[in-house]
Amino acid sequence: MVKSTEWVFKPDVPTAISVDTEDEFLSNTELYEAVLSSIQDGISVLKPDFKIIYVNQSMLHWYTGEDRSSVVGGKCYEVFHGRKEPCVCCPTIRAMRTADPQMDLVPYTSGGEDSGWQKLYAVPVLDKNGHVVLVIEYIRDITFQKRVETNMNELAELYENLEAQNDMLMEILNQRERYKEDLEQAITQNVEKYIRPSLNYLKKNVKERDINIVSGIIDEIVYPITKKRPSVFDRLTPRELQVCAMIKEGYTSKEIADALFITKKTVDYHRSSIRKKLDLKNGNLRVYLETHL
Repeated sequence: MVKSTEWVFKPDVPTAISVDTEDEFLSNTELYEAVLSSIQDGISVLKPDFKIIYVNQSMLHWYTGEDRSSVVGGKCYEVFHGRKEPCVCCPTIRAMRTADPQMDLVPYTSGGEDSGWQKLYAVPVLDKNGHVVLVIEYIRDITFQKRVETNMNELAELYENLEAQNDMLMEILNQRERYKEDLEQAITQNVEKYIRPSLNYLKKNVKERDINIVSGIIDEIVYPITKKRPSVFDRLTPRELQVCAMIKEGYTSKEIADALFITKKTVDYHRSSIRKKLDLKNGNLRVYLETHL
């Protein structure tokens, strides 16, 4: 985060800025007038009653757009802020009360509209008795810096929100994964607990080959959940897996064709495709399936 401007050094008021009278301060103004008018930050000098006795060009540019003669003699809170009384947070008030330099971050307006932010340094000018006779206001426009700070804070907040959302999404994904695992376990347990015993019971009254067909189909249904088949079989299509299940049980191509309502030629095509995908150029396909499927 960009840090706000602070004092480069804090003026030693009693020794550095001390005059006997207001006139002494205002005498021989040509040099300091040239210097102050070239400064890009704002400079103003106020009496303890807030009357303006000097402003440089930056102050005129920021606040009034008028010439100096129309500003000098007016109250600072009227001329600069369009108020009827001093600003509550004004560091100049604190400088008058404490006889010590003060500073604060203040908003400023121009033409009745908010224009930005300024760092206002108020440096009191004391007489020999330590009484405040004038206050020098040094004003630095930090609108750009303030906007950078605001944008960085907004970005930081956005980043934190994104992190929180990411954590929430990760938790949702983890919950879904846990739910999926629980579902897989429940389905697998139910298959083994209810379906397998039922198939074994039906084997007593139904042809074993027909039962095996049904068993193979059930295996294909639950496979996407249980995923117990070796990864090499992932290359096969659902129809090829059906054919594999029946070959494993000893069905001939003709019997497979009749059971699946396809032609024997189609079954032979599936056999060839299965061998190719399993990289089984030689050897008995049924034996291979009995061992690996």
